[in-house]
Amino acid sequence: MTLTLELAPELQQALAEEARKQETTPEALAAETLQSLFVKPKMYTEAGLRQSLALLIEQAEALEPQPSAHAARYDTEFGEILREKYRKQGFDL
Repeated sequence: MTLTLELAPELQQALAEEARKQETTPEALAAETLQSLFVKPKMYTEAGLRQSLALLIEQAEALEPQPSAHAARYDTEFGEILREKYRKQGFDL
């Protein structure tokens, strides 16, 4: 669709200035701005939200710290010390 707009000089100047900052054309910036105002972004649809959630879960799982052999051994030794301490105090763990 082709749309012709009459812009006030100050709006035309502001649009041109912002387009230069973003290294695009005033026409492309105007179209992008209208798109962002009137078209529901894909990420806000149910399918988009599900896809985003799945990606976030995948990334979070990848970031979970993996215990090193040293940490696992330390945890085991510490657990044994605690079990022995509580066993001596009469607790059955």
